[in-house]
Amino acid sequence: ATKLTILVKMKKYNIIGLMSGTSMDGIDGTFLISDGKSFKRTNVNATIKYNKETKYLLLDAQKNPKNFIKDEK
Repeated sequence: ATKLTILVKMKKYNIIGLMSGTSMDGIDGTFLISDGKSFKRTNVNATIKYNKETKYLLLDAQKNPKNFIKDEK
């Protein structure tokens, strides 16, 4: 098989990555495309700031995870 044939047969995965740092100021997201071995950056990124209620809810969950999971929020 030629390199072109191999590239055409490779499956592509659309990946959304999300993370929130320890400052709990917001959530960062990015969109990537991967073949399972390497990835391509798409430069599609966003940062969304948490409102006060969400920030305090997450800080409480961080301090008391067992209580947070038991509570119906």
